[in-house]
Amino acid sequence: MNINHSSTPIVRRYLNLRWSINTRLIILFLALSIIPTSIVAYYNLTLARGEITELARENLMELSRSTAHRIGQLLTENQRTSATLAGEPSVVQFLTASEQERQALVPQVQQTLENFSATHPDYGRARVAGCERHRPGLAGRNPGG
Repeated sequence: MNINHSSTPIVRRYLNLRWSINTRLIILFLALSIIPTSIVAYYNLTLARGEITELARENLMELSRSTAHRIGQLLTENQRTSATLAGEPSVVQFLTASEQERQALVPQVQQTLENFSATHPDYGRARVAGCERHRPGLAGRNPGG
């Protein structure tokens, strides 16, 4: 039961690599076309990935700069608004008054703050903290509403 594989024509053909010239040329040309194409495709993929990464990084940096600039503008605007309100005579008088005098000045200061809110719609309704009892309809309202 000893089978000699070299005696069968198919096995002998593959072992001896006796392919026809057509088969050898086809394999050669496939190898010559696939290998360089694969190298170029890998190079292009790597290059494109790097460029896309750099483009995304630049876009994110620009977006972060823009956001930081807008936040800076908002903070500057709020600082100027606070300085403007702090310079109002009624507010200055309220802040420098004693506790008893403050209670009498609350309506005047509250009117100043309401006037400010009416002329600055970007800000919520301004009010004197802790004085909701003087203006019962004002407590619990949605700011800006």
